[in-house]
Amino acid sequence: MNETLDGQFQTYTTKDGAYIRKHFFNSPELERILEAGGMTDADLPVLDRGGHDYRKIHAAYHAATQSTGRPTVILAQTIKGWTLGPDFESRNASHQMKKLTVQSLKKFRDRLDLDIPDDDLQGDLPPYHHPDEDSDELAYLHER
Repeated sequence: MNETLDGQFQTYTTKDGAYIRKHFFNSPELERILEAGGMTDADLPVLDRGGHDYRKIHAAYHAATQSTGRPTVILAQTIKGWTLGPDFESRNASHQMKKLTVQSLKKFRDRLDLDIPDDDLQGDLPPYHHPDEDSDELAYLHER
């Protein structure tokens, strides 16, 4: 992974699992890792990269806060337009795009596991989503 250029990671986001398997997981060692994890071609396009893996981000931040006596930098490899669907993800034009299609909104909602019914995605603007007052997310935020 450390030898893969950012542009190639962006390309993997736009391709299907067969392409990713052929061009990235293309060694016997990497193929064994996929098999051991039971990963199919359908799993590969939605793998969380380091910059989108919450546990890795937390671990990096924790390690950085424990470092003393010298500056610390966290480099996070991310996908441009992550979770916004195939019309936005890894597209150079994503900064100029202003609206998500209903299909893209559904993929975004599903990828982030948001409890928003299809009917609420039909208007001119996407719905505002606020977690329930007793949700784990808000409890976490209020504790901090």
